[in-house]
Amino acid sequence: PSSSAVQREAKVVGGGSFINVGAWVRPRLVDWDGFAEETSVQGWTKELFEPFFQQAEQVLNVHRNRRTEWNSASVLYEQSAKSLGLPVFETASNRKNCIFCGHRLNAGMPCKYDSLMSTAVTQIPKALSAGAKLEDNCTVLRVEITDRKATGVVYRRSNGEVVTAHAEKLVVLAAGAIGTPLILIDSGVADLNPNVGRHLHAHPGVAMDALIPGQDWGTDRGYQWNCMHFV
Repeated sequence: PSSSAVQREAKVVGGGSFINVGAWVRPRLVDWDGFAEETSVQGWTKELFEPFFQQAEQVLNVHRNRRTEWNSASVLYEQSAKSLGLPVFETASNRKNCIFCGHRLNAGMPCKYDSLMSTAVTQIPKALSAGAKLEDNCTVLRVEITDRKATGVVYRRSNGEVVTAHAEKLVVLAAGAIGTPLILIDSGVADLNPNVGRHLHAHPGVAMDALIPGQDWGTDRGYQWNCMHFV
């Protein structure tokens, strides 16, 4: 049996980090064992990745908001989950100088105040200041592979021109959980590594409607998505 689903991707400089929820969740201990079991890749451990997590969290201003900054919906969500016996934990946020306006509704739209620490706000400006060149409105066709080493990228500009960019040191492919394996498959990397395009762990979401007393829910200020739960 097979199934298909529509996957929306952000077509903007900064990619998904520009519109994502702003929540930061590390893999659980059981996840690390699952990585090795599913992929047969050895050496991926929490201890090995810990310094890289810490470095990324520092760049992205990852932190937990004070409970006084939670909005009413988050408070009620936590109370309801606990009353039902559902385990909850607080998620971290990668926002900075957030005024809790509620404009983004937390996901699916960029922050008009640039409080969401996306790569468009953090890493891309650093790269440009160091002499990098930004090409937008382009489609990556494949990564050039020579002797099992990535040596460049072939992409198509919006005018149809196909360009090959040659790498001086390395190629970094960061096209998300969907786009990255698709590009690797088009580049022939799946022939070199059987894990490419497999082991996707999706992030399902289920809409929920509720009737809540009060009239100010549409303008409620404060930080949301503080509590995540596993059923």
